[in-house]
Amino acid sequence: MFVEWSKNVAKNWIFRSRVGYEYRIFKRLDDSWGDEQARLRLRLQLRYNWNPNNTIFLSEEPLYDIPPNLPANTFSQNQLYLGYNHSFNSHFSTEIGYSWNHRQRATLVEFDEENILQTHFIFRL
Repeated sequence: MFVEWSKNVAKNWIFRSRVGYEYRIFKRLDDSWGDEQARLRLRLQLRYNWNPNNTIFLSEEPLYDIPPNLPANTFSQNQLYLGYNHSFNSHFSTEIGYSWNHRQRATLVEFDEENILQTHFIFRL
């Protein structure tokens, strides 16, 4: 469950904030389901609408582990994303972006850092 808020801060600039509760359930090695976990997510995003068809945006999203079944680490991960979106028409757009993900392992002393180049193709009905 997420709630999003959006505010025009200047001509062509939009600030968005999204907060939400993410509930996850995992498949175990024996093919049963369980080991539920939840995370609190807070995304802060600044968007620049270059023109009606092109948007550039930067977002920051920390994730924190919360009950049920709280693991040893309260901090889950931090996601930073820089993206570019182009709308070809009202039914098709594409997005390309770079994502940096900093994740804390349950050991509490190990961290993973991921560099990700993403492409999305969005079809609207």
